[in-house]
Amino acid sequence: MQSGEGPVKNSVVYGGAALLFVVGFGAMQIAAPRGAAQPVVATAAQASEDPQAAARALLKTIRFEERLRESMPALRSAVEAAVVAAHPDCAAEMGAIAPALDAATTQLVARLAESGAAIYAQRFDAGELRSIAANLGGAKGDGETAAFRQTPTGAKFFAQREQIARDLRGANAGSLRQGLEEAMRAELRKRGRNV
Repeated sequence: MQSGEGPVKNSVVYGGAALLFVVGFGAMQIAAPRGAAQPVVATAAQASEDPQAAARALLKTIRFEERLRESMPALRSAVEAAVVAAHPDCAAEMGAIAPALDAATTQLVARLAESGAAIYAQRFDAGELRSIAANLGGAKGDGETAAFRQTPTGAKFFAQREQIARDLRGANAGSLRQGLEEAMRAELRKRGRNV
């Protein structure tokens, strides 16, 4: 049976749906209120800095990698169930390959966070990204969020956040599921399983 067919496809779709929620939620979560009474506005010096580094800092502020890791047990269970449904003889091996899958998960999450940073860095300069993180990174009052919306960076962010969420889901969901499934199959092959 090919990957993406029958029980593999069906189980992974449900795990992928949970991941889509988490990845999309990451983009939406930075719109949650937080911070100072006046919006933080980027300076010209900040705008000229590396946007990729600023995007990484923003993702750290919104706990992007942490949220991806939190979604992994559900996705991993779905992928495991799909593989076992297609290859019942592999069920006993799943516990033994868990450490290798943990390592693969860490690498996948880091790679996907980097791709998420690239999505933000394509849309905003470093100063804008720092301003977004400073204004929307935690638990701010609604009035303060409204003040940030009135800034050029805030208006730009709120105008693009739905598309950013779609781009994050598109870039990450399939990659994480596919990477996890490939790692699982590779580990099973090392143990002599024909998967």
